Amino acid sequence: MRRLWLYSVSIDGRTRQHDSVRSGTRLERIHRSLERLAEVRTGPVLQWSTLREEQSLLDCFREFLYLEGRGLASHFFWHWVETDEPYRDFPAYLARYERDLKRVLDVCLDRLAAGRPLKIIHLDELLLYLFTGRRRGTTACGVEAAGNYDLGGGRVFACADLPPELAIGSVAADGSVELREAELARLAGYKERLGCPECGVEAYCGGRCPVEALTGTPERLFQYCQLMRLHVGLVSARREEFRRLLKRRRISLQALYDRSAFMAAYTDVVP
Repeated sequence: MRRLWLYSVSIDGRTRQHDSVRSGTRLERIHRSLERLAEVRTGPVLQWSTLREEQSLLDCFREFLYLEGRGLASHFFWHWVETDEPYRDFPAYLARYERDLKRVLDVCLDRLAAGRPLKIIHLDELLLYLFTGRRRGTTACGVEAAGNYDLGGGRVFACADLPPELAIGSVAADGSVELREAELARLAGYKERLGCPECGVEAYCGGRCPVEALTGTPERLFQYCQLMRLHVGLVSARREEFRRLLKRRRISLQALYDRSAFMAAYTDVVP
């Protein structure tokens, strides 16, 4: 345990919210475990929150602030749960998420102004994209780049969450690997049909997750896209405030990357 460079823990809010959505777990027990871990670990702790319709982002964020204040967690990341079921009341959830994210950004700016910046992995990464004008160039998980594979049942997958029929290769009896490179392009072909190249947030998003696009319902996929547009738009609206405070605190873009944004590669990357 001492030698691990990063520890990730799934926490979905404060006690009432977490215990109600994370069946079989208790936040109180997780707290005790983190306290024990703090005695031996050398690497940082990432709180990873999965947002379902009945959950509040702000509640997850407040739990992170509590853990961060006690030295039990240092980094935060959240993402929307992957499911093919559409939101029951999407306009209401969209409004709640907007309200919660605005509050999160307020606190982030206050902490940055005070010289105690928070380490929110995908927020820092998004700021880098906004400041530099760069494009991700692939889906967030990078399936088109073919830089990472998962194995399952003798098949090769671009992502472990994809179903068997979307395997891109196989492992032969002698251990050799046969890849069907043409399948890689097919995995991301939905982006053209979805209109990703014309979307205003495509530079950061890179196109929705192939798992969502290929195995989910069109309605849910559309809702993900609307949430992403809202998410990026709200952060973009505050970027000059972030830029000014980062300059005042002499935090370079490289430092922003080094302190947390680079960890996006070890998460689901974008919400």
